[in-house]
Amino acid sequence: MDRVIEVAGMHTERPANKVSVSVIVCTRNRPRELRSCLAALHSQSLTGSEVLVVDNGSSPPAADIAARSGARYVREPKVGLCIARNTGARHAR
Repeated sequence: MDRVIEVAGMHTERPANKVSVSVIVCTRNRPRELRSCLAALHSQSLTGSEVLVVDNGSSPPAADIAARSGARYVREPKVGLCIARNTGARHAR
C-alpha cells in the first residue's frame, strides 16, 4: 500500500505504524444507542485513534456515558446534525 499522501499539492510520507483517526459520534437523546456504539468502538484494535462524542442537546446530557467509555465529550447546544459534525471536526485532534 502506498503511504504517500497528497495534501494541497504537498507530498508527505506517513509512517507505516502510525495511524491517526478521529471518530466523531454525534448524538441527541439516544443513550442506549450511544452506549452500544461506544462499546463497539472500544472493542476495535485500531491504535492512534480518538473517540469524540458531540452531544447535540441531549436531556439529560450524555457526558457520563462518554466518560465511562473513555471518549472525549463536547456539548453543542445548537441542534442540527451538520452543526454537530462541524463542532466535532473543530474539536478533533
